[in-house]
Amino acid sequence: LASSTKKSPFYSILNVFVTKNATQSVLILRIFNSFISVLVFFALLYFGTNRSRIASISAWTFTIVPIIIATLWQPNPRSWGYLSVMSSWILLHIALSKNDFKKTKQICLWIAFTFSLLLAFTSRVDASLFSIFACGIVLAAHLFKEGRLKPKQLVIASSIFLAVFLMVRFLSTSIKWYTQFSFNAVFS
Repeated sequence: LASSTKKSPFYSILNVFVTKNATQSVLILRIFNSFISVLVFFALLYFGTNRSRIASISAWTFTIVPIIIATLWQPNPRSWGYLSVMSSWILLHIALSKNDFKKTKQICLWIAFTFSLLLAFTSRVDASLFSIFACGIVLAAHLFKEGRLKPKQLVIASSIFLAVFLMVRFLSTSIKWYTQFSFNAVFS
């Protein structure tokens, strides 16, 4: 998975498309990343309900307008990170929502969600953290709605999650680096 201290799997995956012709390689990499973007966006619209489609389009619009248009097709890990953060939470929401999908469509939806998460996990640590956080909120909301999660259980689960996260943060220098916060910088 992605790490700030090692080469990201993103580079190994895209290295398949690199040839001796630099111009051709860049073009192929950009087309491949554009194809992945289209595939994920198609999954959001195809599997979504009217309400989740509006949420998907809104999330993509608010994310794309300032910076994404120039990034999604580029051959760098940031493109996959953005794509995952924009899409994984809504794919999870669609998968958890009650719908009348056939079994094959439901399986394809879970594959699309997994693929979207893998984009973050194989590209950037910060994107992985954001995707996990957003999907955690969607999962908690779903469990509340279904009545399977009570406020007391949420407090306990959140405390356990926070403890595990702090332990992992203590052991992982890359997560520690991405989750640092300086109060001096804010209040000086």
